Amino acid sequence: PKYRDQGTEIIYTVVEDEVDGYNATYDGFNINNKKSLGKIVVEKTVVSIGNTAINGNADLQASTKAQLRDEIKYSVKATNTGNVPLYDVTVTDPLTKLSEEIDVLQPGESTELYQVSYTVTENDLLSGSVINVATAKGTTPEGEEAEDDDTETVLTADPAPAIEVLKTTTSTPDKEDGYALG
Repeated sequence: PKYRDQGTEIIYTVVEDEVDGYNATYDGFNINNKKSLGKIVVEKTVVSIGNTAINGNADLQASTKAQLRDEIKYSVKATNTGNVPLYDVTVTDPLTKLSEEIDVLQPGESTELYQVSYTVTENDLLSGSVINVATAKGTTPEGEEAEDDDTETVLTADPAPAIEVLKTTTSTPDKEDGYALG
């Protein structure tokens, strides 16, 4: 402490106004300001391909390839991993037509686990894979945007074009001994 000439202790009082988006801490001598961060993480997981359950990315990278008209099932979830609320949160997955809106997502809070699906097409087989992207966006109290996306790629079976021709006759011969060549 500091003292005046007469031996009286001088007391200082520091007052800090609250500033949106900042957290102030005081340890006795120091005032620290930390900017609040808005952060969101979206997680997309392949649950199954056709009738085959997928237990994480290890199974997905194995030999499971999607066939024509297989249904690929996904789960999608977004979590606020920042230290401020996020407002007007959207979770989208254009391939599966997922579009959800959440008014407020508090720090540490997650959206529900959305279950969505997609059916494999001929174009997917020709391209060799189904690439699916989910995106989550939200706005901090300061108006800054927090955004994340997650991509899952499912390999498809190789195209196997094939054709079969079957010819049969539908007429009956005029003679008892069959048709004559000629």
